[in-house]
Amino acid sequence: MYSGTRFKDVVIRTSCRSSAHKRRPMRRPARTNKGTWGEMTASAQPAVKAIKLSRTCAWAAALVAADAFVLNQGMLSALVGLWMLAVSLPRAVFGKPPEQRGPRLARVAIMLGAVALVFGLNWANNQIARHRADTLVTAVKAFKQAHQRYPAKLDELVPEFIDHVSPAKYVVMFSAFYYLAAPDSHSLFYVEFPPFGRPIYDFEKAKWWYLD
Repeated sequence: MYSGTRFKDVVIRTSCRSSAHKRRPMRRPARTNKGTWGEMTASAQPAVKAIKLSRTCAWAAALVAADAFVLNQGMLSALVGLWMLAVSLPRAVFGKPPEQRGPRLARVAIMLGAVALVFGLNWANNQIARHRADTLVTAVKAFKQAHQRYPAKLDELVPEFIDHVSPAKYVVMFSAFYYLAAPDSHSLFYVEFPPFGRPIYDFEKAKWWYLD
């Protein structure tokens, strides 16, 4: 057992330690070279992924090449345009974060521009094809008048009536004119909307009509 004096010393020491512990101030996070605690917390948040417009331009170029010079239809571009207007445009305007609204709208504008370019190129190609077809029709009729028969093939028109047989359109597939010569029928056609949509000229009836 403690004696009276020793017991008092123990009580006094315990009280002093408790008082010192209560008076000890809270330690704040030390400032480092990287900034305050708030700045460190903000820097720890995941960064927003940047939108690369170069990739969008590559997709737009691929769409023009495929749908204007290979497929030559416009169907793929129509689907892309509908998606851009119905889905991508609302997301670009109302999506988060708002800081990326400009790049998102630029991406939509690039793809819609590619869609419009495909439609314009397809229209121009069809206009070229119709003009060249009319030239061939005139040459075939001139051949018939000069030789009292229709040519067996279009190459017979060169060089007396035309310099050369031009392709119908500047596309990869279905770019040529097709001349059909039978004993009682002669016709010329080209493909306007692959694989169908074929305007055909009947020389016996002297008129244009659509094969399908």
